[in-house]
Amino acid sequence: MKYTVNSLILIIAILFAGHARAEQGFIGLKVQAISPEIAESLQIKDRSGVLVLEIATEGPAALAGFQRGDLIFKFGKKQIATFQDLLDAVKQTTVGKEVSIFVLRELDEVHLRLFPTVWPEGLKISKGAVATIPELGLSLASLTAKVRKSFNVRWGAIGVLVSLADPTIAPNISLQRGDIIVQINQKKIWKPEQVLTAYRESQAAKISNLLLLVERARSFRFMLLPISVK
Repeated sequence: MKYTVNSLILIIAILFAGHARAEQGFIGLKVQAISPEIAESLQIKDRSGVLVLEIATEGPAALAGFQRGDLIFKFGKKQIATFQDLLDAVKQTTVGKEVSIFVLRELDEVHLRLFPTVWPEGLKISKGAVATIPELGLSLASLTAKVRKSFNVRWGAIGVLVSLADPTIAPNISLQRGDIIVQINQKKIWKPEQVLTAYRESQAAKISNLLLLVERARSFRFMLLPISVK
């Protein structure tokens, strides 16, 4: 059977460091293998490694300076030629302990320093949760794996999904179905109840609006959520 280049491309998410130990660290990378054809197009036939495909926003890899398209060829003391090489290297890291990494970027070797962190709460969600704000026509859902797949949520996104926004109930609301609320008044959130609590507390305090940071179509924007006065 003849395989196409695309059928040989495998994608994995490097999320855990120290997977088998008590301390689990977050790396925040999604990588892709390179085929001979990819190596040829990049003029790196004599090099091996894995390509950085996605980088978790504000994650350790982002803070270390990784860029999409970087070719990881050395992780710590280990030379990287395959996915398994990288997985094995990641499993040997420790939360908070610096890892020296070398990547090939536009044919230049770049040295990066990465510090694995604890796993973000917003990426550990396994049980679904919902909340509603009836007077605004809003329904909210936690980002479980099923929800992420159904709404085609960007890899690594953290927040609360707007699963329903009814403009006939509150036409002055800027939120749309599929939006991800990332922050409320500059505080990171990942549970629907956090949105509901912030809304009800502001309502009780007679505050007019909440400031939301929202991800929509893979871009970010600030918007105000008006508080309905009781």
